[in-house]
Amino acid sequence: MKKEQKIKLFTSSFILNILAILLAFTVFQANVFLLAKFFKIPVGLDGFVVAFRVTDGSALWTSSSITAIFGLPPFISFALSVIARKIYENRARKKKTNLKLFLIWASLHFDNLFLGSILAGLLTRSGFSYFLSWIYIPYFVQIMIAIVAAILLFLKAPYLNYGFSQSAPSSHFINKKTHKQYKRFLVYFPYLAGVVVLSALLFPNFTIHEIILKATPIIAFIGMRKYIDCEDVKMVKGSLIFSANYALLIPITLFFLAFYLVL
Repeated sequence: MKKEQKIKLFTSSFILNILAILLAFTVFQANVFLLAKFFKIPVGLDGFVVAFRVTDGSALWTSSSITAIFGLPPFISFALSVIARKIYENRARKKKTNLKLFLIWASLHFDNLFLGSILAGLLTRSGFSYFLSWIYIPYFVQIMIAIVAAILLFLKAPYLNYGFSQSAPSSHFINKKTHKQYKRFLVYFPYLAGVVVLSALLFPNFTIHEIILKATPIIAFIGMRKYIDCEDVKMVKGSLIFSANYALLIPITLFFLAFYLVL
């Protein structure tokens, strides 16, 4: 692959990735802001991040406000990820347009704000972990949920691989000799560059929670490494496997919650 091709591939994917990151991040922050306003909790902005202007011990922090503010935005992000995937599969998949690549990036980032929030919340005992704690999910069950989240991110690999390969300007993406190079300049390098840009925008509010959250898509990228062929049949199988396992997340959570309450 020529140098000019690498630059063009990286630049287009990087721009669309940045737009997708900003969209997912802005929607998430807007949901937090609106929910805080709904519960009359004072909020402001520290740079681009919503900050609560109230102490941790304030009476404004009720079980309802905590579960809504820290629980609903990740679930809304998951719903938007589903919408992005549906638009891609039903409208954009067979068209030669940058919209395909944007929707794949958006799907990844919205998904990560749900699955990644579970992992980051567990490790930092913040964010989504507040939601799980306030609905009385014990810590050992939270660990199990986080493991399921990591598995689901890994299972997203077939879908991502198909989506990115279909968005590539050349069939070399799925060629055994050059597919690794294409993935670097279409997926891996643009993602890392996007993280750097977002880190700069959020500084000095780029917390440990945010660092972990931006690292969790690597789980899906690891899963992508083994895929080369991207036929429709394989995409459908991968998508169905991913969706089926995703659908299990809620009943599994409810099962552990019911098991805990019974005990």
